[in-house]
Amino acid sequence: MQTIDFFIADTHGESALLMKLLSFLQRHARTRGAQARYTFLGDLVDRGPDSKGCVELAIRTIERHEGSVLLLGNHEYMMLDALDSNGKSELSGSWAINGGMDTVESYMGKLDIHGLFPALKTTYKHHIDAMRSASLSVERHGLIAVHAGVDPHMEFACQGVEILSGIRDMKPGSDFRERFLDNVNGQARPVIHGHTIIGHRPVVTENRISIDTGANRNGRLTACIVDPDTWDISFAQSTEAGVRYVEARRLDRGFGTLLDDPRRVFEANHISASKAMHATAGLSAV
Repeated sequence: MQTIDFFIADTHGESALLMKLLSFLQRHARTRGAQARYTFLGDLVDRGPDSKGCVELAIRTIERHEGSVLLLGNHEYMMLDALDSNGKSELSGSWAINGGMDTVESYMGKLDIHGLFPALKTTYKHHIDAMRSASLSVERHGLIAVHAGVDPHMEFACQGVEILSGIRDMKPGSDFRERFLDNVNGQARPVIHGHTIIGHRPVVTENRISIDTGANRNGRLTACIVDPDTWDISFAQSTEAGVRYVEARRLDRGFGTLLDDPRRVFEANHISASKAMHATAGLSAV
């Protein structure tokens, strides 16, 4: 059976938007007689009202659809650090002021951070297990999927959680997002990612697909739909009013965009996995 890939990024506790989007995508796959495969690009938790619900929805969706995965976002990473340090690490402090307290309320029904950690180790152990087993990246039909982005000047195999999940800048004094987002390379390996809110619509360049449209800030949760059978890349967006297909903003920086010639994505799938891992958003494809 044909497989259609759905990528969803940065749900940030907006479970109502996620539930509507998942139902829409499932209908999309069913009407095409296809099997759905989901890639959650991380940051299910924090800021929104129902982090617990978002994690549970993602886990159930992954269990029901073969090959589906969760990628580690920086907010899951910070939450795990808070759990492991019992809230005493510097990173757990960053978690608390960047939406972590909303997650505490979601799980506990009140601001009970001391009660949260035992609950996560018992009642919600399956949530923590899912976060701990989350991947940093996955390749789908020629696309490299990560949470935050890649370092265009480093071999992909050498990049870890600090870069791919966006925990810290790549180098002291550098701006990770600017270096990744502003990297122009028409021969680069395409990357799909979240982490950085890029406006109300997804953005597509010659080497990346950016789909964080601010579920919590803007009330817009976007999915990228990749259909290898028709060589089609499209987008659906969930808002309070419902779910509809949307057009991405094409950012032509001198090389066209991946939407102008999707063959670049699907033909890249024929490159061996080892070569793919060394030819990312800033490294010339082999």
